[in-house]
Amino acid sequence: MNNDKRKPRMVLNAEAMPKEIYDLLNEKAKSRRLTPYIIELVKKDLSNREIVAKLDMVSNNIDLILSKLNNVHFVQNSSHKENEKLKEGNVMSFDEVHGGISLEDLNDQWDF
Repeated sequence: MNNDKRKPRMVLNAEAMPKEIYDLLNEKAKSRRLTPYIIELVKKDLSNREIVAKLDMVSNNIDLILSKLNNVHFVQNSSHKENEKLKEGNVMSFDEVHGGISLEDLNDQWDF
Protein backbone atom coordinates (compact mmCIF):
# COMPACT_ATOMS: atom_id res chain seq x y z
CA MET A 1 0.00 0.00 0.00
CA ASN A 2 1.28 3.45 -0.95
CA ASN A 3 1.74 5.82 2.03
CA ASP A 4 1.55 8.94 -0.21
CA LYS A 5 -2.07 8.35 -1.06
CA ARG A 6 -4.19 11.32 -0.06
CA LYS A 7 -7.33 10.99 1.94
CA PRO A 8 -10.33 12.22 -0.04
CA ARG A 9 -11.61 14.19 2.95
CA MET A 10 -10.26 15.76 6.11
CA VAL A 11 -12.18 16.56 9.25
CA LEU A 12 -12.15 19.78 11.26
CA ASN A 13 -13.17 19.63 14.92
CA ALA A 14 -15.84 22.33 15.15
CA GLU A 15 -16.09 22.06 18.94
CA ALA A 16 -12.51 23.37 19.31
CA MET A 17 -13.17 26.49 17.18
CA PRO A 18 -14.23 29.93 18.35
CA LYS A 19 -17.75 30.80 17.15
CA GLU A 20 -16.68 33.50 14.68
CA ILE A 21 -14.21 31.13 12.98
CA TYR A 22 -16.80 28.35 12.85
CA ASP A 23 -19.36 30.72 11.31
CA LEU A 24 -16.93 31.88 8.63
CA LEU A 25 -15.80 28.34 7.73
CA ASN A 26 -19.38 27.07 7.75
CA GLU A 27 -20.40 29.86 5.36
CA LYS A 28 -17.52 28.92 3.02
CA ALA A 29 -18.45 25.23 3.23
CA LYS A 30 -22.09 25.91 2.32
CA SER A 31 -21.04 27.83 -0.78
CA ARG A 32 -18.44 25.16 -1.71
CA ARG A 33 -15.58 27.63 -1.29
CA LEU A 34 -14.03 26.11 1.83
CA THR A 35 -11.27 24.12 0.08
CA PRO A 36 -9.97 27.04 -2.03
CA TYR A 37 -10.21 29.29 1.04
CA ILE A 38 -8.14 26.93 3.21
CA ILE A 39 -5.61 26.41 0.39
CA GLU A 40 -5.18 30.18 0.08
CA LEU A 41 -4.77 30.58 3.86
CA VAL A 42 -2.11 27.86 3.99
CA LYS A 43 -0.24 29.37 1.02
CA LYS A 44 -0.22 32.75 2.77
CA ASP A 45 1.00 31.13 5.99
CA LEU A 46 3.84 29.35 4.17
CA SER A 47 4.76 32.58 2.40
CA ASN A 48 4.76 34.46 5.72
CA ARG A 49 7.03 31.82 7.26
CA GLU A 50 9.47 32.23 4.37
CA ILE A 51 9.39 36.03 4.73
CA VAL A 52 10.00 35.81 8.50
CA ALA A 53 12.94 33.44 7.93
CA LYS A 54 14.46 35.87 5.42
CA LEU A 55 13.88 38.81 7.78
CA ASP A 56 15.64 36.89 10.55
CA MET A 57 18.58 36.29 8.21
CA VAL A 58 18.68 39.99 7.23
CA SER A 59 18.50 41.00 10.89
CA ASN A 60 21.40 38.69 11.74
CA ASN A 61 23.43 40.13 8.84
CA ILE A 62 22.71 43.68 10.02
CA ASP A 63 23.82 42.76 13.56
CA LEU A 64 27.03 41.26 12.15
CA ILE A 65 27.73 44.36 10.04
CA LEU A 66 27.09 46.67 13.01
CA SER A 67 29.41 44.66 15.26
CA LYS A 68 32.15 44.79 12.61
CA LEU A 69 31.57 48.53 12.21
CA ASN A 70 31.89 49.03 15.98
CA ASN A 71 35.17 47.06 15.91
CA VAL A 72 36.48 49.27 13.10
CA HIS A 73 35.57 52.43 15.05
CA PHE A 74 37.25 51.03 18.16
CA VAL A 75 40.46 50.24 16.25
CA GLN A 76 40.46 53.68 14.59
CA ASN A 77 39.92 55.43 17.94
CA SER A 78 42.68 53.39 19.56
CA SER A 79 45.20 54.19 16.83
CA HIS A 80 44.21 57.88 16.91
CA LYS A 81 44.81 58.02 20.68
CA GLU A 82 48.21 56.37 20.25
CA ASN A 83 49.20 59.04 17.74
CA GLU A 84 48.23 61.76 20.22
CA LYS A 85 50.70 60.47 22.82
CA LEU A 86 54.10 62.12 22.94
CA LYS A 87 56.87 60.11 21.41
CA GLU A 88 59.77 59.38 23.69
CA GLY A 89 63.16 60.54 22.57
CA ASN A 90 66.68 60.95 23.86
CA VAL A 91 67.52 63.81 26.16
CA MET A 92 70.95 65.26 25.42
CA SER A 93 72.87 67.77 27.43
CA PHE A 94 75.85 69.76 26.29
CA ASP A 95 78.49 71.09 28.61
CA GLU A 96 80.18 73.32 26.07
CA VAL A 97 78.55 75.61 23.59
CA HIS A 98 80.68 76.93 20.74
CA GLY A 99 79.71 80.03 18.85
CA GLY A 100 81.24 82.76 16.90
CA ILE A 101 80.97 85.32 14.15
CA SER A 102 82.37 84.73 10.73
CA LEU A 103 84.38 87.37 8.92
CA GLU A 104 81.78 87.38 6.22
CA ASP A 105 79.19 88.51 8.74
CA LEU A 106 81.42 91.35 9.87
CA ASN A 107 81.90 92.70 6.36
CA ASP A 108 78.19 92.85 5.59
CA GLN A 109 76.34 96.06 6.09
CA TRP A 110 74.18 96.33 9.08
CA ASP A 111 70.46 96.66 8.49
CA PHE A 112 69.51 97.95 11.90
